[in-house]
Amino acid sequence: MKKLWAFGISGTRWFLGMTFFTAGMSKLMPFIGWIGPTWLIERLEEYQLGMYARFIAISQVLIGLLLLTRRFATLGAVMLVPMLLNIFMITVSQNWAGTPYIIAVLLLMNAALLADEYPRLRLLLGDDPRQLPTGIPLRRQPGLDGAWGASFAVFMLGVVLVPYISWYQWLLGAGGLGFVGLSLYSLRMRWRQRSQLAPGKATDLSPSA
Repeated sequence: MKKLWAFGISGTRWFLGMTFFTAGMSKLMPFIGWIGPTWLIERLEEYQLGMYARFIAISQVLIGLLLLTRRFATLGAVMLVPMLLNIFMITVSQNWAGTPYIIAVLLLMNAALLADEYPRLRLLLGDDPRQLPTGIPLRRQPGLDGAWGASFAVFMLGVVLVPYISWYQWLLGAGGLGFVGLSLYSLRMRWRQRSQLAPGKATDLSPSA
């Protein structure tokens, strides 16, 4: 039963992550996506709200990416709550047929993610702040964390700059940066393995617990 629940949570997280990542990207550039509207920016620009529409789209991309990661999925689920509530109220006030029910289902799916993350979130609900952990989280690979953070920042910068560059240039740039990043990571891992296999050094390559 626990394995089935874990599988369902992972599937829900990936579904919501891909849904909102593609929803935001399809508003910014030609991109696949099943939830709209893709014309949001163009329509709101008529009312001088184009920047607000881009902010919504970029926020959806950010939330989607966070949900697709294991480390920041909790933060993505928390950020998704106001996003979904905002969409729900807009669709209700505009009398969109059927859409409020779809958003309500997405809210329930996100509630399941938050329920699964209760062991983390319960620290925020306590009355005594002294119960919160005060130590610095242990990171075994700070260099890799920095590379991941830099790649994430570059990607989001590219998303912000979409209105100022053509979409195919953005795709080429993102693809090129991804290839360079993977190549550097591969070279780093090879260098690390060779250094561990060098004479006089330990040969234990098992991952750290």
